[in-house]
Amino acid sequence: MSNFKEINDLIEKLCKHLVGPSKQKEALKHVTQYFSTAPNSFNTSTQYDETYLVSRIANHIRRTRSKSDVGLFLSLHEQLKSSQIESKRRSALLTFLYFMSDNQSSKSTISSASNGSQLYSSNHSSILTSTKHSMYQRLRDSSEGPSTIQLRSPSDSDISAQSSITNLDSNNVEDNKVRELSDDIVQNVINSFTGIQGKYLKKDINGNFKLDTKEAKSLQITQAGTILRLSEIGFYHDQVETFSNPKSGKTALGLMGQGFVSALQNELTSFYGIVAVLQDHYNRQRKLSLHDWKECPEKLTLIKLMVWSGEPLQRLQWLATIAEACQEKKGGILASTVYKFLSNGDPVVKSIVKDLLLAICRPLQQMMSRWLMEGEIIDPHGEFFIDVVHEVGSENLWKEKYLIKETMVPVFMSHNMVNKILGTGKCINFLREICNDKSCIHGKEELKEYLDSEKSVYLSTSKKVLDIMMVTHRLLDHMHVIRQYILFGKGDFIQILIENLKSKLDRPASELIRCDLTSVLDASLRATCTSQSESALCDNLEFKTFTPLAGDSSWEIVALFYNVKGPLATILSSNNDISNIFKTLWRIKHMDFLLSKKIWIEQIGNAK
Repeated sequence: MSNFKEINDLIEKLCKHLVGPSKQKEALKHVTQYFSTAPNSFNTSTQYDETYLVSRIANHIRRTRSKSDVGLFLSLHEQLKSSQIESKRRSALLTFLYFMSDNQSSKSTISSASNGSQLYSSNHSSILTSTKHSMYQRLRDSSEGPSTIQLRSPSDSDISAQSSITNLDSNNVEDNKVRELSDDIVQNVINSFTGIQGKYLKKDINGNFKLDTKEAKSLQITQAGTILRLSEIGFYHDQVETFSNPKSGKTALGLMGQGFVSALQNELTSFYGIVAVLQDHYNRQRKLSLHDWKECPEKLTLIKLMVWSGEPLQRLQWLATIAEACQEKKGGILASTVYKFLSNGDPVVKSIVKDLLLAICRPLQQMMSRWLMEGEIIDPHGEFFIDVVHEVGSENLWKEKYLIKETMVPVFMSHNMVNKILGTGKCINFLREICNDKSCIHGKEELKEYLDSEKSVYLSTSKKVLDIMMVTHRLLDHMHVIRQYILFGKGDFIQILIENLKSKLDRPASELIRCDLTSVLDASLRATCTSQSESALCDNLEFKTFTPLAGDSSWEIVALFYNVKGPLATILSSNNDISNIFKTLWRIKHMDFLLSKKIWIEQIGNAK
């Protein structure tokens, strides 16, 4: 060691400062003996884990101060990380802060030794760690008073305790490193979903993701395979992004091509939303891990990402395949190319193709509408399956000016349909251009309604159903009867019914006969029904009895129902709610009847 003399002078000064001039030589002797037992102590490089240091300091502040102080410390640490200070210098600074806080809060030798040893890595032996801290503690204690220095060698119990603490903290450091590695891998994978290279994943000349040869050494075989599998999402994302970027020169052409590109961009937007949710979950996971020092219960792992990636990967694969087949195509050729992908048994693929077809065919629908209603062709990109030859004069308008472009006819349109569309537009154009007839064409409005058929059919069918139910089947009249007789809207009916049923329902439930109930109901209806039409509807009223339970009275097992058939049964089939309301009202009315009768009897008795 070339600078041995300088080190020796520094040690002498340190001993003199700690124990004074009188005890300097004795302290120096013990220090020299210590270094002779551990000659490599100066060559040992102690590694510190910044995350672990922050965790220990935050826990110390949480125990000794308040949560607001913890937040202040974490905020200051974030500012420190954003500065230009190197990671090793930050770790050294945090180590110093931790020792300072520990020395201020701990006065016992064992506590100081334990806390101090928790920052050393596992490659130090337990004996060396115990010896250094024991020596440090004795020197410090001797400086607090005039007592004689008593340095001693570590006992077996000290060595065992310090060894256990050192091994435990070594495991903590290793756990932190494993967690950091796992989180780092997950972040790299999430970035790769949108085509971003990272620490572990790099792109080759073809755009495929490959593992970085240097960083891959720290990965397990299963991790490496999973990362490569997940990175396929990023490869297909890049392909779809290329086919949806007009500047790439690989997109579909024309107005219909613009619709196709717009659909691809919408798919990418949805995909970005999903990735953003994953990134937000990961950020919250990291915040919980770094600030609260505990594991996130829903932690993102490679396995969870594999489970999640199934549907997005399949969707991006098919989008990339379809987009590649459609590059630089337009019009009916583009629509036919996408339509062919409908021949697939997978419902997910069919859903993708249908969405793309709808986006492609909207411009085609607009061109057809203009041709069929106005006899005009607005086709700036030559996508429509009817071509206009501008060089042909009006004398040959019918035969030569408008022709069918066979290559632009979508495969889902028959030749008969195309010929009818051509003929309809030619007729309208002939009337406009040749005959100067600008009058409204019969059927033009019907055609417009046909093109907007979804809304019109819905409105017309709904109105038809409503008319039939209201007029033919008298829905409102039936609902009026339900309100009057089952929901007790007609007070005289329910009063007469209860009075007539009292003698029969006061008997045990096992002796109740349904025929008696029916006859009483008919008599009560005849006494209260005033119109013949209402009387006909009242025939749908009937009593139903339920299976009695132990202790049930006859009043509790009867209920009034409204029984209808035909179309009305579809609307009024759910009698459960009405039945429950009736039972509640029935109990209330029965109790009211009993109380009023009892009070009336008492009043008569008092009058006598």
